[in-house]
Amino acid sequence: MRRSLLAMAMLTLFTGILGADTPYPLLPDPGSRLNIPEALFGKWATDPLGPTGEELQPFIVNGQETNYQIYKGVVGLILNSSMGQSLCTATLIDPEVLLTAGHCVYLKENGVLVMNAVSNPGSITVKSGANIMYGGTTIAQAEQVVKHDTWTGDINSYGGLNADIALIKLDRQITDVEYYGIRTDPEENIGDPGIIVGYGITKTGAYDSGIHRWGNAKVLDKGTIMYKQNLLEVGDPSGTCQGDSGGPFFTTQNGQLVVSGVTSFGGQTCYADRDGYDTWVLKYYSWIEGIVQQFTGHGLLGSGVCGDGNDFCSQGQSKDCGLVDSRYESGTIAYCNSGCSYWDVSVCKPVCGDGELLSPELCESGDTADCGTLGQFLSGTTAPCRDDCTGYNTAYCTATFCGDGVKEGNEFCDTQLTSCETLGDYNKYSYARCNANCTGFDATDCVNQTIVCGNGTVDYLEQCDDGNNTSGDGCSSKCKIEGATVVCGNGIKEGAEECDDGNTTNGDGCSAGCVTEAMAVCGNGVREWGEECDDGNTANGDGCSAGCLSESPYAVCGNGTLETGEQCDDGNTVGGDGCSPACLTETGAVCGNGVKEGTEQCDDGNTTNGDGCSAACLTEDPNAECGNGIKEMGEQCDDGNMKPGDGCNPDCTLPATSGGTCGNGIKESYEQCDDGNLKAGDGCDPDCTIPGVTGTCGNGVKEYGEECDDGNVSAGDTCNPDCTRPTVTTPRGSSGGCSLILL
Repeated sequence: MRRSLLAMAMLTLFTGILGADTPYPLLPDPGSRLNIPEALFGKWATDPLGPTGEELQPFIVNGQETNYQIYKGVVGLILNSSMGQSLCTATLIDPEVLLTAGHCVYLKENGVLVMNAVSNPGSITVKSGANIMYGGTTIAQAEQVVKHDTWTGDINSYGGLNADIALIKLDRQITDVEYYGIRTDPEENIGDPGIIVGYGITKTGAYDSGIHRWGNAKVLDKGTIMYKQNLLEVGDPSGTCQGDSGGPFFTTQNGQLVVSGVTSFGGQTCYADRDGYDTWVLKYYSWIEGIVQQFTGHGLLGSGVCGDGNDFCSQGQSKDCGLVDSRYESGTIAYCNSGCSYWDVSVCKPVCGDGELLSPELCESGDTADCGTLGQFLSGTTAPCRDDCTGYNTAYCTATFCGDGVKEGNEFCDTQLTSCETLGDYNKYSYARCNANCTGFDATDCVNQTIVCGNGTVDYLEQCDDGNNTSGDGCSSKCKIEGATVVCGNGIKEGAEECDDGNTTNGDGCSAGCVTEAMAVCGNGVREWGEECDDGNTANGDGCSAGCLSESPYAVCGNGTLETGEQCDDGNTVGGDGCSPACLTETGAVCGNGVKEGTEQCDDGNTTNGDGCSAACLTEDPNAECGNGIKEMGEQCDDGNMKPGDGCNPDCTLPATSGGTCGNGIKESYEQCDDGNLKAGDGCDPDCTIPGVTGTCGNGVKEYGEECDDGNVSAGDTCNPDCTRPTVTTPRGSSGGCSLILL
């Protein structure tokens, strides 16, 4: 966590020059970074400079991850504006009130108001957890926002009072985590130790925001600093950085942690030992208490400890949730929380559909959300709220594909590289690849020096490498060809493109980002093209279906509602009506009709193996041999034999996917029967075979259970009398040809 001179410590998805109406000129630098709320999406623009010419910004440097086991009352703010999204930190000082920085809720750039949550409190979402960028829990929405009257929205205003502080009234009470008191007299002394907490980045230019971190720090200076009143300079050995804006500097008073400072701004570079500036909270105690009274009807609750004089209830006391608040269902008992400040309503179940959003509800009936905000899905399509209000039904969304070279949805990256300098103390000319799930860059590349520009070797995604880090010689310092423009989709393989087939369409072997597409294999643990998930198995009911579609824990096949993991839901579990008993579409892709549909890799108009396109419409390896125990291209499995009923069909397809789905009530492909279930003892076994029934060996037709059938039951030819293939052995000592020895 850390930041420095007048740049706010909020990590923004948007940035720009902060307007200044001061005698100190702002010198824009297009390559610099602004320390305002950290940007989650978007590009950095120009940044302001302070009186000494250095850029102003804020962040926790040299801190430690908490795994959200401590300081749980310090939460994250996701702020939405016309400029995009941004990230700040806030502190719970009452079960329904947060303390944060003014610039996190009200911000101007170049004199233009770009964020105003004061008039639009619904633009703020409150999240908690160890990593709120890729997980975390939405715990509340803002209901009312009040900034200090003197806060102008411009951190570069000099002279007079410009208090960068604000309070947020939540739409519910947060009773299952601690809240913190506000520092009272006596005031802090220079050198007093404390703790900083926030969700910011750990180094200037880093990509690691959204993680809950803490660090030790101390008061380095106080009072009027840099012509600004009522500040604390905080740092050493840890400091704040972008994304830590609004977070607390805790000190200890009467044996309890209290808030002494609110992270406000810093310089262009994040330092651990200096240049971190906080709004001095003690100076605004009366204002804070007055707003809390206005929000809640009571003043500051102090320490939040039973017996502190602010008890709402007593230990051991309980009350029915419906009586605590009519917005909760009756029948569950809520007990007085550990601080005796309110009932612990975390056990209560909200009434879904009443129009009131209460935790753990994430939406209300009738609400919709753009799919791009719900995870790795494409924007432009909306998902409705689930019937139980536990979240949005992403079955209506189209998943992005990590690995196609195109950054989509909430992907952090996709096949791109970043300089290792942005990930820690690594060589700036070393590069890290985007990780396998597109949620960030893989720092192990930095440790292993996997990709190094300037080593004379053209590594992954480098366009050139002339053995130096000098630009102007045809190959830039970033190993990009100078003066050349690479155009994906022009049919010419250029630069770092792995392929270029003349289009920007996924699913044809060359992705929209000109990256070679691998054949998806559901169940291999790697999310590949066409898969929404891949958990390493092909079992349903574990969050990722047998077809590698994301499952909703609330999905119920046959209830008439399309839910995550379902391809259809017609209100029954009967097969043969277009929607199978497993809620998979029965119509649609038909293998063997000559049209490549759905997840088919090929379709040559037949269901014959050995012609380049298998009976299951998978691309075949011309050298693949079913039954050799090696899973090769076009095979879904290979167990070393040609027997049915053992989990791998005689054509090396999986029983559940070989042209049909066992248990859907439709007799398909290699199935001998299909009674619409996977139960034994009912005349059709769970692998869709009839007990005791096999093909007729010797009739010249290769039938279910046969490895071959040459029209006779004679021995000594190419097919044994039991329709199995003869075993061919080669002695190790044979003199002819070569023999393979398995070791």
